[in-house]
Amino acid sequence: MPYILYIVELTLAYNMALNLYKFSQLGVGLDLDTPERAVKSFYILFTTILSSELTIRTMLKLSSAQRMSWQLANRTMIIQSILVLLNEFVFGRWSSNMLLQSELPLILLYLGCMVILFLPHIRRYYTPPLVKSPPVREWIPYIIYDFTAREKYRYAFEYDESKEKT
Repeated sequence: MPYILYIVELTLAYNMALNLYKFSQLGVGLDLDTPERAVKSFYILFTTILSSELTIRTMLKLSSAQRMSWQLANRTMIIQSILVLLNEFVFGRWSSNMLLQSELPLILLYLGCMVILFLPHIRRYYTPPLVKSPPVREWIPYIIYDFTAREKYRYAFEYDESKEKT
């Protein structure tokens, strides 16, 4: 694994630590007294579970040289950014982390990780052997949809024409 990917792993580990802190706060203060407080508590619980699940899956798959791991890492960074924006601007202070004054700097961290994932040698790492690495413009749509699912890479170790004719 390229060394620069450890920055992405550290970001994911930091995100997981924040999620563990949110879980600990929910354990102490899950408030179901009124419908509004119940909705708030369940929103925080749902987003924390979603964020934790994506973070753990990405951390486990990041070191594999599979293109789907690159796709998952980018999707995770996008979803984490959306959750931070929702917490800051739509749902207000009640959904954000108690440790941080604002979670907005985390978006810069997530965008920095996406820039790292788009570096040429990182894209080459996630490209199968003996296959030319596609240009950046072909990687961007791959974050949303896997256009290469219909293409199966077949590794041929030996080619014998006599076996083909029979």
